[in-house]
Amino acid sequence: EKVRAWGERRKAAADKAVQDLLSGAKAQSDAQDFDGALAFLGTLPPEYLYEAIQTRLDALAAEIRVKAQEEGGRRLKTAADLQAEGKDEEALKAYEVAAALKFAPLAQDAAARAKALRGRLDAKRAEAELASAARFAELVAKLGALAAERKLDEAKSEVTRALHDALLLPKAEAIKAVAEGLGGFPALSAITGKRLSAAGAGGVSLPGSEAIYYKLENERVYFKPTKDFPKVT
Repeated sequence: EKVRAWGERRKAAADKAVQDLLSGAKAQSDAQDFDGALAFLGTLPPEYLYEAIQTRLDALAAEIRVKAQEEGGRRLKTAADLQAEGKDEEALKAYEVAAALKFAPLAQDAAARAKALRGRLDAKRAEAELASAARFAELVAKLGALAAERKLDEAKSEVTRALHDALLLPKAEAIKAVAEGLGGFPALSAITGKRLSAAGAGGVSLPGSEAIYYKLENERVYFKPTKDFPKVT
């Protein structure tokens, strides 16, 4: 009788342990912690394992792996589709999302793809940066030459075009700084001087000793004559 009672208690304890184990593993699987769920299934004490229990654990493990494969496959397909469309930046983010999946086989595959794509993007960015820097150096030299020749309208046109040049776009702030610094070129300084002289001769009083007659507005260089400061060539 004692042996039978002990056996029933042991079976009840085993049933509860198994039920807790299955519930915990399902909860982890639902939270997409597939590695954790599979590892959790291996924590049942050996004395509680017997054929029927092992069959239930194996069935749940197989179900979790299928679910993980489906979720991982969906994430990888999303990333691959974006990459095929040429949306490399979005594809990289999608691969990183896939790499965060808590299922080692697919996560490792996604991480490897993300690393390869990141390398290609870094190389493209470096190449574009070099090309942009070279184009910017050419622009500055050209603006200097045009200003020295007093071809200010051409210089302003070059700045406007540069601000819409895709290759030069990363240098937009630097281009604006160059445009704003045109007053330092001898030719522009000379024209500014003529305008100040013309204003003084016309009895126009100026606040301060200097005036700037060009500005950058909506990414365009704007040089506006006024009745007080007529266009002087």
